[in-house]
Amino acid sequence: GVVSVNIAGTSMDTPYNSTCLVGCLRPGCPGQGFTCSCIVSSGTVSSVTVVTEGSGYSAVNPPLVNCANGTGQTFFVQLDYAGGHVGGALTPKKAVVEPEVDWSGVSATDRP
Repeated sequence: GVVSVNIAGTSMDTPYNSTCLVGCLRPGCPGQGFTCSCIVSSGTVSSVTVVTEGSGYSAVNPPLVNCANGTGQTFFVQLDYAGGHVGGALTPKKAVVEPEVDWSGVSATDRP
């Protein structure tokens, strides 16, 4: 599903908070159920809140997002997948590096 929506550009003519308008660039894009809200401050969409992530979306043909009655801003979705997020830049869900401990040359009584 969609985990976040990034915003590029500025606008001074988006009049109010609204539900996102969600569509597809090409017919037949996969996925369903994604909903979001556009949060407006001083005529500019300052954030997009994901209400429902939906499922089945494709990074090749992702959903398009627009906010009602505004111009000058572009919205980019980040999609969740098994290995992290995709959409623009790859952002891993979780980056955990397990420490490696070298116990060679230490007796069993020296270990904590």
